[in-house]
Amino acid sequence: MTDERKKFMLEASRNQATELEGFIKALKLPKETEDFIFEMPLRKVQNESGSLRGSFFKMLFHYLEQQAQMEGIELRYPDRPMLFTVQIPLLSELIISVQYLENQVYDGKGGLLREGTLDHKKVSANVQASHLLKDYVYDYIEVIAKGDPLLLDALRQTTSLIFKSVALGQRWEDTYARFDYLYSGFTEYPLAPPDIEAPIDEALVADLWTRFQQWGLPDWQAPYCRFYLRRISLTNATLFRQTALLLFELTGYEGKEKEKMMKFCTGFALMAQLVNDMGDCVPASRGVGTIHKNPEDAFADLRKGAPTLPTLLLGSVRPKEYFDLMQKRIETAEIQEAVLEDLKPLMYSKRIKKLSETRPLRTGESDRDTLVKKGLVLDVQAYAKDLKRHSLSDNKHLFADVISCAFNTKYLKHFE
Repeated sequence: MTDERKKFMLEASRNQATELEGFIKALKLPKETEDFIFEMPLRKVQNESGSLRGSFFKMLFHYLEQQAQMEGIELRYPDRPMLFTVQIPLLSELIISVQYLENQVYDGKGGLLREGTLDHKKVSANVQASHLLKDYVYDYIEVIAKGDPLLLDALRQTTSLIFKSVALGQRWEDTYARFDYLYSGFTEYPLAPPDIEAPIDEALVADLWTRFQQWGLPDWQAPYCRFYLRRISLTNATLFRQTALLLFELTGYEGKEKEKMMKFCTGFALMAQLVNDMGDCVPASRGVGTIHKNPEDAFADLRKGAPTLPTLLLGSVRPKEYFDLMQKRIETAEIQEAVLEDLKPLMYSKRIKKLSETRPLRTGESDRDTLVKKGLVLDVQAYAKDLKRHSLSDNKHLFADVISCAFNTKYLKHFE
C-alpha cells in the first residue's frame, strides 16, 4: 500500500469516527448506555481496516465525481460533499454493525458460545444492543437529512431495504443452508418479495457458478450453489448495491459508468463474502480473528451445518456422513486441523495453477509452488480485480487497497 493510499483510508476512518463521536455526544446518553450501544461501530470506524464499507463508498463517490466531470454531468448536492464522503459511508458502517451484532447471535460468534451452549446473558445483550442501534441508525438518518424530505425518504428506503434483505437472507440460511438440501436438492426453491429479489444480479450468479465449476465443483451442486450465491446476495451484496444506487440517485448521475459501477459493487461484495467463508475454516489454534469474530469462532458455518464454498469443495468428494461426523466434533482442535488438511488439496485447481504461472511473484512468495498453495483465496481476489479492471474505466489506484483489505491476506498462509 502506498503512503498516499494509506493516508486516504486513514482519513476516511478518522472522519467517520469524528462524525460518529459528534452524533453520540449530541444524544447525551449516560456513558454506560453509550458504550453498550455504540461499542461495535466505534471499534469499526476507529480502525482503518475495519471501516471497509465506509472507505469503499468514499472511493466510489470520488470515482463518480471524476466520471461525471469527464462526461460533463453536473451532480446535485454540490454544497454537501460531506454527505457522500463521510455521512453515507458512516451510515453503511452503522448498518453493518447492526448486522454483526445479530450475526453473532445467529452464528454463536463473538464469545457468545460457551462449551457448545449460547450464553443467555451475552445473547440478550447483543439483541438489546442491535435493536437500540437500529433505532439510532434511523435517528442518524434524520440528522443527515436536515429537513430535506426527499433526502430523508431516499435514506430511509435504502436502509429499510437493506435491513429487510439481510433478515430474509438470514432466514434462508436457517431454513435452507443445510447439507440435506446440498445432497438432495430443493423441493421448493426460496424466493423473495419483488423489491428484495430485484437487487440480485442473476447474470453475476451464473458467471460465478461457471467459476465454481472451474474450481472443481460438480454439476449436481448447481441448485444449491445458485441458492448460496442468491443468499449471500441478500446478506452481503444488497448493502453495497443499494448504497451505490443511493449515491447515483442523490447525485443524479446517469452516465455511462453507472451500470458498470453497479456490477463491480455487487461482485466485490460477493467476493468478500466468499473469502470470509473460507476464513471460517482457519482453525482456532491459528489465532486469526477480526473486529466481530474471535479465533474461537472457527468453523461456525460447519458447526451449525451450513454449507459454504469450502464445504462445497469437500462435498464434491465426501458423502453427507462425513459432515454429520465432523459437525458433532468440530469444536476439537484435532478435527479442525483434519478438516483443513482435507480441504487444502481441493483448493489447487488447474485454473489456479495456470494463474500462478502468469502472475508475478511478490514479496514473501519464494517460488511458484508457494503461490499455487494459496489456492482459492488467491483466485477469488483475482476475480474481484478482474471485475474492477473490466468494469471501471480508470482503475489505476481507486479500490486497489480496499480490495486487498477485504481479501484478508492473513488467511493465505493457513491454506499452504
